[in-house]
Amino acid sequence: MEKLTMEGLAKKYPEVYTFFETHDLASMENGKYPINDTDYVSVQSYDTKAYAEKRYESHHRFIDIQYIIDGTEKIVVAPVDTLVPCTEFDEVKDIIFYGNETAGEDIILTKGEMVDLLPEDGHMPGVSVAEAVPVKKAVVKVLIR
Repeated sequence: MEKLTMEGLAKKYPEVYTFFETHDLASMENGKYPINDTDYVSVQSYDTKAYAEKRYESHHRFIDIQYIIDGTEKIVVAPVDTLVPCTEFDEVKDIIFYGNETAGEDIILTKGEMVDLLPEDGHMPGVSVAEAVPVKKAVVKVLIR
C-alpha cells in the first residue's frame, strides 16, 4: 500500500497515468473503461458509510488504484493475514470479503489523491471521515503480471 502522486503513478503504472492524462475523469459516467487488454478503470459514485457498515476486501489477481475524483473518504487498510474471511474467494470477481473487527491504518483521501493496494492489503474503502458525503472515484484494476 502506497499513497501515490501523479509522478509516482507515471513511474509505477505508466499506462494508467496516460489514461488519466487523456481522459476527463470528472465528466465520465459511472461504468467500466478499458485501459488495455487486461487493465480497466471503474468510475463509481456513492455516499460514504460508517465503519460499522463496511467490511474489508482483497484481491488476488489485481492491484487496486483508488483515486478520488471528488469528495473525501477514508480507506482502512490491514494485512490480509490479520483478517477473518466472511465469504469464500470469488474467482470470477477476484474478491474476498472479511469482517471489520480488525483495527487497521486509516488513510484519508481527498480530491486528486490516490493509493495503490496490493493483494496483501486488506482494504475497506468508502468509509466516512465524519459523516456521509458523496464521493466520485476511479478504481483502477491492474493485472498482476
